[in-house]
Amino acid sequence: MKSFERHFFIHRKIVNSGRVTLEQIVDQFQVSKRTAIRDIEDMRMVFQAPIVYSRQLKGYVYDQEFEAFNFSDERLLIFYAFLKSITKKELNYIPFVSDNLLSYISNNISSSFRKLSDNINYELSMYEQLSIHMFRDLLYSMLDQQQCMITYTNTEGEKSVRHIEPYKLINYFGIWYLIAYCHRSTDIRVFVMSRIISVSKTKKGYESQYSDKQIDQIARQGFGIIRGKEAKNVTIRFYGKAYFIIKNQ
Repeated sequence: MKSFERHFFIHRKIVNSGRVTLEQIVDQFQVSKRTAIRDIEDMRMVFQAPIVYSRQLKGYVYDQEFEAFNFSDERLLIFYAFLKSITKKELNYIPFVSDNLLSYISNNISSSFRKLSDNINYELSMYEQLSIHMFRDLLYSMLDQQQCMITYTNTEGEKSVRHIEPYKLINYFGIWYLIAYCHRSTDIRVFVMSRIISVSKTKKGYESQYSDKQIDQIARQGFGIIRGKEAKNVTIRFYGKAYFIIKNQ
C-alpha cells in the first residue's frame, strides 16, 4: 500500500511543481533510489502515465495530459469523511471497517486536505441495526450455496419459518434487505433483515436456478413500499421550487 502513497506523491509533485526528482522521492519516504525508479516504472506500466525524464528540468514530467489521478485528494477526502462519519456513530451501517483502512486513506490524502476531514460530515437520517451474527450466517449460506432456515416476522407481527436460498444483501436508504428464493412461496422474495429473528444453516444445497443477471434485475426494481409485482416506466413532472430541489437527486 505504501507504493500507492508514493505514486500520489509523484503525481502531486509533477502537477504542482512541474517535475519530481528521484532524490525527492527518496528523501520523502526514506526508500532506495532503486525503489523510486521502480515507482516511476510502475506508473508507466500500471497507470499508463505519460511520465518521462526531462534533461532540461532535471526531473520527471508528464509529456501530455494525464487525468487518471485527477481529483485524487478530493475523492479520497470525501470517501474518508464518509467512512469516518458512519463508523464514529457505530450504526452498523456497514459490518465493520478496519482502523488500518482509515489510517491508510488518511496517509494518502495530502496534509493540506487531511485537516479538512472534520469539516465534512455525513448524517444518516434513517438506519437499522444489523445483527452481525445473522449477517455472517447468511454470508456463509451464500458462500457454501446451502439453504438456511429463518424465523421471520411480517408487518402484522406474525411469525413464520421459511426455508430460503439467500442471493443478495442490500442496504437501501439505511435499511438492510435480503433477496432470497423462498421455498414456501416458490419464488424470489425480499426480506427485511430487521424482521428476521433467527438464521440457521442447513446441509441442503441450492435448488433454484436463478442467474446473477436475474437477481440483479430484481434488485434494480426497488425495495419496500416502492416495489410492485412488475416494473413499469412512468414520467413524473415537477414544477416550480420542487424542480430545483429534486433535479440533482
